[in-house]
Amino acid sequence: MTAVQDVAARVAEQVGGKTTGWRPTGWSLRRRGGRFELMTPAGEYELRSPVGPPQDTPLMIIAKGALAGLAGTAVITIMMQGIRALLEPQEGERGQYEAMPPQMETRRTEPTEEMVQRVATGVAETRITPEQRQMLGTALHWMYGSFWGMLYGLVQTTLHLPAAFHGALLGMTVWGVGPLSLFPAMKLTPPPTEQTMTRTLLSGVAHLVYGWVTAYTFRLLSRDPRV
Repeated sequence: MTAVQDVAARVAEQVGGKTTGWRPTGWSLRRRGGRFELMTPAGEYELRSPVGPPQDTPLMIIAKGALAGLAGTAVITIMMQGIRALLEPQEGERGQYEAMPPQMETRRTEPTEEMVQRVATGVAETRITPEQRQMLGTALHWMYGSFWGMLYGLVQTTLHLPAAFHGALLGMTVWGVGPLSLFPAMKLTPPPTEQTMTRTLLSGVAHLVYGWVTAYTFRLLSRDPRV
C-alpha cells in the first residue's frame, strides 16, 4: 500500500466508508498534475500534504541568498557610480585631474581595491599590477554583497520577518558595518564627519535599496511563501 493509498483508506474510515482491501467501495483516486483527488459518492476531495509549505534545503537557501545578494550588489553598484558622478565635480575631488588629458587621468581607487592592495603587500608580500588590483577588488566587492545575501537568506527562512522591514534592516546593517565604521577604521575611506551630508545620506539610500532588492529577489526565488 502506497502512502497515498493509506491516506485514502484513513479518510474513508473516518467518514464511514466501507473498504475492499485498501479501496473504499464507490471511491477512486485520481491524479491531476501534482495533486491527488479523492472521488467519493459524496463529492471530490483534494488530498493535501500535512507537512506545510514547500521548503528549500539549507544549500538551496545559501545559493538563493547569494543570488539575491548579487542582484542587490548590481543595483547598489550602479547607484554609487551615479552618486559619484553627480557629486565629485561639485565637491572638487576631480579638480587635480581636470587639466590632464583624458588618457592620463587617474582612476579612483575603490575601498575593496585598496584592501586587496594592502593584503597583497602587507600579508602576502606580493606586488600586484593595477589591473590585478582592480580585478581582485571587483571580485571582493561582489563576494561581499553576496555574503550578506546568504546571511539574509538564512535569517529570513528562520524568522520569517516582513520582507520590507528585513530588507531595510539588512541595508542599514551593511551601511553601518561598511561605509560608516569598517572602511573609515581601516582608512579605506574618509570618516563620515569628513564627507558632505549629501554624500552620506545618498550612500544610506543606496544601501537601503540594496537591502530591499536583496530581500525581494530572495522572496522571488524562494519556495517558501512565508519569506
